[in-house]
Amino acid sequence: MCLIKCQDDIFGDFKDIFDVDHFITSLRDEVRIIKILPPKVKKRVELGLLYSMPPISWSNISYYENQVLPLLLKHKVIQLNRTDARLANNGLPGEIQKLRCRVNFNALRFTTQIEELGRMIVKVLREKRPFLALHLRYEMDMLAFSGCAHDCYSKEEEELTRMRWI
Repeated sequence: MCLIKCQDDIFGDFKDIFDVDHFITSLRDEVRIIKILPPKVKKRVELGLLYSMPPISWSNISYYENQVLPLLLKHKVIQLNRTDARLANNGLPGEIQKLRCRVNFNALRFTTQIEELGRMIVKVLREKRPFLALHLRYEMDMLAFSGCAHDCYSKEEEELTRMRWI
């Protein structure tokens, strides 16, 4: 079971940016995601009986199986309090990598309001011409670190894999 909790509201800032229902529906066959805590679990959280931990960045699957899972089984609820921690990119089982790609490229969809604002901005930019769009935090290895190689040629996929191991 997975619960996305941001701030005080279960979906908090996440629901302000992303389409929560689409996210849940898109992943329903792989992950059980809930919007509301079950009463017993909610009571534990309200009483402060919540184990909180920052996951270690770039950890592999064994870290989650050997360190995080036993804590989850013991405490029933774990708050991962630093969401910038990343799962390692190489040596992942194929089904985990496919799930990661489905989350990044299919399940995460902006809210209607953000989509409409984006379309409006693009329309204005196209009408005013010329314009330059620049992603200031773009890193050359962003695609490599997503771990996804959808629609890449085999040579490109090999290059991305090599970049992740560097």
